[in-house]
Amino acid sequence: EVSTLEERIQAIEGKISEVEKQIEECDANITIATSEQMRGYWIEEKKQLRRKEEQLREKETELLKQKTELLKRLPTPGALQVAGTALSAQGQFFVQTAFKLKLKGEASDVGAHLFNSSGKEVRFPGDERNSFGNLLFIRDCYPPLLRRMLDSPRSSQARPASYFLTGTPGIGKTAFGLYFVCVLLAKQRSVLYQRAK
Repeated sequence: EVSTLEERIQAIEGKISEVEKQIEECDANITIATSEQMRGYWIEEKKQLRRKEEQLREKETELLKQKTELLKRLPTPGALQVAGTALSAQGQFFVQTAFKLKLKGEASDVGAHLFNSSGKEVRFPGDERNSFGNLLFIRDCYPPLLRRMLDSPRSSQARPASYFLTGTPGIGKTAFGLYFVCVLLAKQRSVLYQRAK
């Protein structure tokens, strides 16, 4: 939604710029007008362009307000929002632990990482059955895959590339997703985490 609003704001700004150029042309034509009739025509044209500019600026202001309201609802950088639920105490422990681990998305991340906070076991988001316990194992294929995803080019609308990770049960899709979340949190990125039912 934010990118759509930004596109609309840019389009309005482009129209405002065009109208401003037309107003400058009107000013030039008023200056060189050879008759009062021509001068009056260009003055009236300038008034209409000023009204159009004012309407465009009002529209731009409204879109900027919408964008501000939308941005207020987004998570702050480095925050985790679990879709459909408020962030529980366990979720907060997870975020704190993810920050402390400082996983970088590099080969040095490979291995087992214990998630605990002040001796308390930390559960992973969406893992109600606690199937992972409090240990996340980073396989050697995770950092290169993550790097490839993070470094992928953005589309023409400056949106990040989208990926759909599939595979047979037990190959590590969920663990990779959790690793991805940890790296993004360590990079102070906002994350919306939604686990399929």
